Amino acid sequence: MMSLGTFIGARLLNVNVFITCALVVAVYVFLVPLVALFPHHHSQQNQPQSARRTYDTDDVSSDEARSLMSVDAMGVPVPSSPPFMADHDGDLVTKMQTPTLFRSLLRAATVDLYLSIELVVQTFRHPFTRRVMMLFFGITLAGAISMTTPQWASGTFHTSLSHVDQITAMEQIISAFTLLALPLLSKYVLRPRLRTKKAVDLGIIVGSLLASLLGALVIAMAPSLAIYAVGVAITATGMGLSDALRSFATSGLSSEAVQRLYMSIRTVQTLAAIAATPLWSGLLLLIISHPSLPRGLLYLGNASVVFTCLLSTKSLQRSS
Repeated sequence: MMSLGTFIGARLLNVNVFITCALVVAVYVFLVPLVALFPHHHSQQNQPQSARRTYDTDDVSSDEARSLMSVDAMGVPVPSSPPFMADHDGDLVTKMQTPTLFRSLLRAATVDLYLSIELVVQTFRHPFTRRVMMLFFGITLAGAISMTTPQWASGTFHTSLSHVDQITAMEQIISAFTLLALPLLSKYVLRPRLRTKKAVDLGIIVGSLLASLLGALVIAMAPSLAIYAVGVAITATGMGLSDALRSFATSGLSSEAVQRLYMSIRTVQTLAAIAATPLWSGLLLLIISHPSLPRGLLYLGNASVVFTCLLSTKSLQRSS
């Protein structure tokens, strides 16, 4: 749907930009009435008090569910105090059944933040998971260059954003086919040759990084929009990197270590996204402000990040 929407929006940009805006508004207007189809739970107010005391964790988001958990000294999550309380008369305080916005923000800024930092510190102490987190930081930092790609490609090849968006739609289609083909490739081609699941995952990690590195170098040296499209297509074939790295990292860990690792990965990805915005935007601004600098400098910087991640896979294999 992303590739279809990108392609349609790119084609409509050639006609009139307001047609694209009107289409987006029309889609949202169509989606608003669908909210009425969501399940309502007003009937719970008429239920017995004992039935209302049960807190259904399936009806809350994952972030809210994590906020209802604490971590003991071994890093194992344990339930915290229930999200509601009863007074001396036995009446349930309905206002305390769900966290208010202020209470949620206060808990996020105190308890949840402390627990997240503790989990990240514990994960960094292990050499293997530390290298995994550093790899996730690097690939997230490199992938965030897509924020500046449309402006860079449009200015470098003197073309409209609609043409760049059509190439982006092609990239999304190739990425989808890559993800669909990877299970078959792993089962019938890589697994018979590499024998173990870890070797297959590591092979996909290295292959994806090589594809991303080659694609970044092709884009950096592309003399035309067509060659740029080739580089984008090559980069899209490395789409399985994140999934393969998660599979490789969690195959030999306990359930508690996997939980800590996944939460830590989310933290380092957020930090990488924060760092990527001034990095790539600032580098693009530097290139625009100094016409003497080569336009490909932006993707040469991206290639250097990917190359660093590629080198770190050797230490990842040794520590696994």
